[in-house]
Amino acid sequence: MRSWQMDTATCVLEPFVAEPEEPELEPAELESVAEEEPPREPSRDADAETLLKVGLMHAIGRLVPLDLVAAHKWLNLAAMRGNGEAARLRQEIASDMSAAEIAAAQRAARDWLVHH
Repeated sequence: MRSWQMDTATCVLEPFVAEPEEPELEPAELESVAEEEPPREPSRDADAETLLKVGLMHAIGRLVPLDLVAAHKWLNLAAMRGNGEAARLRQEIASDMSAAEIAAAQRAARDWLVHH
């Protein structure tokens, strides 16, 4: 069912488009995200914590554009390296993504593993 809103300036009904909600992250998770400079792409030997931090940056748009596909990719890689928190956050972010977006994130993670 489509929702509508009134444009008060023109008195015209327009379709209501809700802003996408950002994943809810705990304050401690936000504090762990570095604020100094935009991240470089992690190297193949990056630890799970580094991959988690890059995923969080993409999930909240800190120092990089908000990008849930990229966030899922980096959190997936961190989870593969044994970070349980990354697995939890990846699942939370996936609930706000389409099946196509999740598939794109999984492909990106596989590609990163192949090329690094």
